Amino acid sequence: MTDTPKKLLVAVDGSEGAGKAASLAAGLAKRLDVPMELVFVFPTDMEALAGVPGGGVSRESRKYFVPGAFETLEKEATELVFTHAREAAGNNNLIIEETVLFGMAAHMLIDHANETSGALLVMSRRGRSHMTEMLLGSVSQRVIQKAHCPVLLVP
Repeated sequence: MTDTPKKLLVAVDGSEGAGKAASLAAGLAKRLDVPMELVFVFPTDMEALAGVPGGGVSRESRKYFVPGAFETLEKEATELVFTHAREAAGNNNLIIEETVLFGMAAHMLIDHANETSGALLVMSRRGRSHMTEMLLGSVSQRVIQKAHCPVLLVP
């Protein structure tokens, strides 16, 4: 690991906390003169899609649902999430990349961060209810425990 990050990875999901993370990361990226990558993990598990513990919906099995419905949902959700994050980041003349991953948020963020040389992962604590967090767990907590790069958690 180097002392100064080479890239800021910002986990975004359209929430207020993700906006705060994007704003803070934009200021850091400008000061450090490094690129910023907004990373949105589109959920493919039933817990995230329906809010109920259970099985999952793979990208391959989506063909059995209404044609185009999931693709439309992906596109609209992705546009909303990235628009919100870019607005929160402000106009800082930064290099901002956008990446969409599919799967379980913690696992995908950890894998992506571990594959990115010199990464600093910036994310917020989403603030789910205590019951939901007991059932589903905390993405930020999993990332902090498993990531091999530094993680900056924004309250």
